[in-house]
Amino acid sequence: MLAECLEDAKNGKLLMCVFVFSFISIYIWILNGSVYSSVAQYFGAAREIHTLVSGVMVALLAVVAQRRPSWLDNRLMLVIAVGSSIASCLILLLAIPQENIAFTMIGFVFSGIGNAWSIVLTALSLCALGSM
Repeated sequence: MLAECLEDAKNGKLLMCVFVFSFISIYIWILNGSVYSSVAQYFGAAREIHTLVSGVMVALLAVVAQRRPSWLDNRLMLVIAVGSSIASCLILLLAIPQENIAFTMIGFVFSGIGNAWSIVLTALSLCALGSM
């Protein structure tokens, strides 16, 4: 059992898993601590829309993985996720002070797109670990 853990650590699988979980933890902390509380005053449904978009994107990725796995190039998906996350940050930084519902919704859609790939990476990093 310890040998498997050490082998995973040597191969970088454990580090990848820790990185992904750390990223998601920080992301959720920032989202819940500052973004949702700022948006809730003028657009209460934003949190549900973000959750819905994230769920739909994960389901879409599952369908694509089953039917056309060649479309899921790791580098391309990472670029899309990072680009969507950056676009989300920029849009939300501009939309929240102005209390603009349309741009807030667009920002949360981009955030959901970026969030979906991090969910997939979390699942894959957990699957790559050996049994404990």
